[in-house]
Amino acid sequence: MRSKPIDVSTFCSLVKHGDIEMTGKAQAWKQVSGRYVSDDAKADIARKLPALSAGFDQDDSEKWKDLGTRAKSALPLDPTDDAALALVRQ
Repeated sequence: MRSKPIDVSTFCSLVKHGDIEMTGKAQAWKQVSGRYVSDDAKADIARKLPALSAGFDQDDSEKWKDLGTRAKSALPLDPTDDAALALVRQ
């Protein structure tokens, strides 16, 4: 388990690999996220997921590709910077 936040480069790598590996099935997400996301963070995501807007579609690969492209083009980026936080919120 990771005890520190991941950096932007690792986040971009997750998005890229996630696009390749993800099939929309819960098991695929567990395999990818298990290496990088703590159990506490997973529980936090599970608690917050129902509160997402009705327009959110986690299987919309075009939106994920766009986010990955924008995150990659913003590198290098300080993880505490407002621009980095905005990418995380998106």
